[in-house]
Amino acid sequence: MIERNEERTSKAAEGLGRFIGLDQLHRIEAFDNSNIQGTNPVSAMIVFTDGKPDKKEYRKYKVRSVEGPDDYETMREVIRRRYERVLKENLTQPDLIVVDGGKGQISAAVDILENELGLFIPVW
Repeated sequence: MIERNEERTSKAAEGLGRFIGLDQLHRIEAFDNSNIQGTNPVSAMIVFTDGKPDKKEYRKYKVRSVEGPDDYETMREVIRRRYERVLKENLTQPDLIVVDGGKGQISAAVDILENELGLFIPVW
């Protein structure tokens, strides 16, 4: 039963990779922002390795520079902090970044990655 579930998980990750046009989909990092009635913005990153949750890699972020409910700027700050650290500490880069939101959040993430950090990682 466990082997069957692992096989399904692996095939699901492979299928997702094919769907979005990636040959390899080993590591996925996903981000979501939240706030309490427009105050105290926070964000979280979850990680999937080979299609399985990798809980030791999960991170929570207390947003430092954003006042009020600005989801785009929150995404920009968190993406900047995460991937500046990835570059500084030579950490494993993901094959895919998933952001919860729409075009605005995706654009904010891509802007930071490509224009500030010189990283070209697919963002969905």
